[in-house]
Amino acid sequence: MKLLIYELKKVLNKRIFLVVVALCLVINGFLLYSSQNTEENNLRLTYSDEYGEMLDEYSSMPLDKAKKQVEDELLAYEISGRLESLAQADKEELIESYTSELEEYRKSNPEAYQKAVEMSDSGEESFWKNSFLYDISQQIEYINSYPDFISEMYDRAKAQSASSIFGDENSFSYKNLYKTAEDYSGLKDTKLSLVNSDSLTATVKYGLTDFFVIAVVLLICIYLFGYEREKGLYSLIRCTKFGRLKTIIAKLAVLFALSAFVSVLFISADFIVNTFLYGSTDLSVNVQSISEFRNCTLSVTAGQFLLLFVLAKIIGIFVISSLLALVFICFSSSAAMYLTGLGAVGAEYLLYTLIGQNSFLNLLKYINIFYILDGGEFFGSYLNLNIFSNAVTSVPIVLAVFGIVFLLCAVFSCVVFCKRNQQKKSNVFSKLFEKIKLRFFRINGSTSVLKGEVFKFTVQNKMAVVLILLALFAVVSSFGTVRYPYSEVSDADYKAYMEYLEGDITSEKEGYIAEQQEYFDGLRQRLDEIAENSELSESTKQAMSKSIENILNSNGVAFERVSEQYSRLLELKESGVNARFIDENIFSTFVSSKTREWSNFALLCLVLLIAVPCVFSVEYKNGMINLIRPTRNGKTRLFFRKIAVLLMFTLLSFIAVYLPYLIRFISTYGTNSFATPIVCILENLQSSCFSVMSAMLVDLLCSLLLALAVVSVIAALSIITESNMFTMVLSTVLIIIPCLAVYSAESVRIGYCIANNFVAALVVVCVISVAISVIMTVIAELKFTKSRIRRNKNADS
Repeated sequence: MKLLIYELKKVLNKRIFLVVVALCLVINGFLLYSSQNTEENNLRLTYSDEYGEMLDEYSSMPLDKAKKQVEDELLAYEISGRLESLAQADKEELIESYTSELEEYRKSNPEAYQKAVEMSDSGEESFWKNSFLYDISQQIEYINSYPDFISEMYDRAKAQSASSIFGDENSFSYKNLYKTAEDYSGLKDTKLSLVNSDSLTATVKYGLTDFFVIAVVLLICIYLFGYEREKGLYSLIRCTKFGRLKTIIAKLAVLFALSAFVSVLFISADFIVNTFLYGSTDLSVNVQSISEFRNCTLSVTAGQFLLLFVLAKIIGIFVISSLLALVFICFSSSAAMYLTGLGAVGAEYLLYTLIGQNSFLNLLKYINIFYILDGGEFFGSYLNLNIFSNAVTSVPIVLAVFGIVFLLCAVFSCVVFCKRNQQKKSNVFSKLFEKIKLRFFRINGSTSVLKGEVFKFTVQNKMAVVLILLALFAVVSSFGTVRYPYSEVSDADYKAYMEYLEGDITSEKEGYIAEQQEYFDGLRQRLDEIAENSELSESTKQAMSKSIENILNSNGVAFERVSEQYSRLLELKESGVNARFIDENIFSTFVSSKTREWSNFALLCLVLLIAVPCVFSVEYKNGMINLIRPTRNGKTRLFFRKIAVLLMFTLLSFIAVYLPYLIRFISTYGTNSFATPIVCILENLQSSCFSVMSAMLVDLLCSLLLALAVVSVIAALSIITESNMFTMVLSTVLIIIPCLAVYSAESVRIGYCIANNFVAALVVVCVISVAISVIMTVIAELKFTKSRIRRNKNADS
């Protein structure tokens, strides 16, 4: 018990751990608020109290009465809209149409008509109420249709099984039909109610919290499994027969307890934030009252479903924490631990998100840790898996598989921890690498601090290998991303047009466009003539028309795009713009591509996250920081030499990531359109001071400045925390996860600011990046140069 308390205190007594947890909660809450505070949710968030009051009013009525009253109020709003349209109509035929329609409403629904007149006279702005009434009417419609959905389940299964596709009684499809009908049959007497469910559904659907919890669990593993290794204390745990066994059991118990607590803490915070935004949810109603959980076969209330959701999160985090514990025990290298753990979790996430539901690989999608973490889908959607042509409910089979995985990881962690020397030691590859270093890298007698730091960083820490692998990856990936984006049938013909027209508008090109216009006008005229020709049979007309329509649907559609671009270019030319033809398919992607922009930057951040901590934390790890004080400027000179190494590595990494794509792009499409203003590409753009080339350079400059800001933040963290692994985890929380959160947000991309001529926003990005770099560098310099000599705690003990 004392050992258990010691391991718990070892984590909780670290103030920086509590700071990181609080920081993760704040960032997660901010991202959750940002994800909900959208234009689509604006009415719902603004009038959340009014929506709750409306639901309370209608939920207290019998369902039939509530339905009638909602329909009457919706009709009143519809009539009110017609009255407004009549007041604004300026054509005789519209006035007559609206007048007759309103007269019909007055006769058939006098009460609704009178209410609409009163609303129109008062001039009340209540669009939000109309929207909420529609939502409530949809809920009532769902509640009324649910009994039929359940009762007709067996009839649908019987009808589908009569088809040849589902007719084989030994097939999975046949068994799945009847098992589904049988499992839903227990819900036929379920009572549904009107409920404000937005806070619950928003909590269940928000998945970014999982990444913050995983990051915190990774941090707990650092304290539990990396602390003694870095301090060299594992040799002391062999004094008794069961010393290591008791220790690993205590560590695992603390790991699982804290993982469960952190999961509950973050989910509770999410639910509180959503309740604040949307209002409270009545957790006593059956969960099927919420249309998002119509396919749930569990007879539980909304509150019980929320507890199951929390349970699913805890189970998923238990499996991940046991896997991370095994990784930390098996590997001694910080980079190996980080990449192995991140790679395993990332592979599971990609399998879950990329594999389709009906894919033949769907077992990899659903027997997946992220399927459990997606608790709303895990418990909220009914699913049978094909296990040897048998329909097996997904929940028990997935829990059984990952229960075994959890136990195996825990057992292997205990065995490996007890048997394997947990001290850092060189392996076969390290010894071979040392021989190669001695053969090709000899000490030449130089006392240059910069050369020493470069050697230590590139050779001893193997960052030269990382840089080479990064360059190779960027080169290979550029072959897959630089290709013509054929997305429509007409793209091939459009590409052919642009190969001839690209560049300045000349008289020859204008004549060519006129000839093409005349050609397609003739084809359309020919179609009309064929349709009006009474001497031709219907089959002949169809045959002759089809060949012309094929031309119009491909080449004709492409020319329409060319013609629209030509008209727009003429308008731009009149306004003084150097208008030129340009292939929109190529350069619209080149200027504002979230895949190119964010994927490249995320890859660069990942490499920097692995490499930067090695520069500063090594002196703290081996105690050499105490020897860097013989001269007055010893630490200061060393600090700036280390910064120089980081700047060189950042620049080389930036070139390795971005240059292969640019070279591949230029070699494929040339540079003819680089001088073209990007206003010629995007039809909704009215003015811009950027050409394609200047847009590319501004994009690269902003990305480089952001990368330098990232480097300064990671460097400062490595000096403050004095730990490679801890810096990697904290940097993941501060940099990588926010990048993932805004990946799909178009308005936060540099390309978006360039395309919309937001020069001020670009300047702000550059200024903030430079400010962060300077501030964090100053903080790092003060911490690195002013710190006192560290006492040897191991010697004291």
